[in-house]
Amino acid sequence: MSKLLRALVAVSALAAAPAFAATDGNLDTSSSQGTVDFTTVIPQMVRISGLTDMTINVTPAALLNKFFSRQDAESQFCVYSNVGADGGYTMKVDGDAGKTAGHAFALKGTDGNLDYNVWISDNVNNSFKNYTWPGNTVTGYKTTSGGKARPADLNCSAGKDALVHVGVDNSSIFAATAGTYKGTLKITVAVN
Repeated sequence: MSKLLRALVAVSALAAAPAFAATDGNLDTSSSQGTVDFTTVIPQMVRISGLTDMTINVTPAALLNKFFSRQDAESQFCVYSNVGADGGYTMKVDGDAGKTAGHAFALKGTDGNLDYNVWISDNVNNSFKNYTWPGNTVTGYKTTSGGKARPADLNCSAGKDALVHVGVDNSSIFAATAGTYKGTLKITVAVN
């Protein structure tokens, strides 16, 4: 019985071992040829790049424009993802939380905060695709949204493919004291 058990263990070990197809060449007087198989595994990868800082230059003329109730800024950037043919990924934005209803984020000033809102998109032609708040993860994003090809390099040489859009309501600007208000948004992209 122990011989049978040892034989079964030996057979199962051989079956579990990877099959190599490399071959040796024959001894010859002029040449010898062998073969070797080659395999590589490419992991899922994602990268964000090309972000630019945003500034909203508040002017009386802009605040008095009756067609706009908010002052906006936008940063377009590159997301590289090799997850599937469509370059799938998720996006999350974090920053200081806003204090007033309907305003998810806040800039800090010397005399208080200035609340604002954030939208994100995987299509540079759609600035208001997804309203977001601190810690919210938006799933189902694709580097091919808007009819673009999936980036074939890390810097989106064919054009930026994602954006973050911020907006400060005029009412918040009027209620704030004069001064500089600053904040940082941390944008995280991850494999989908």
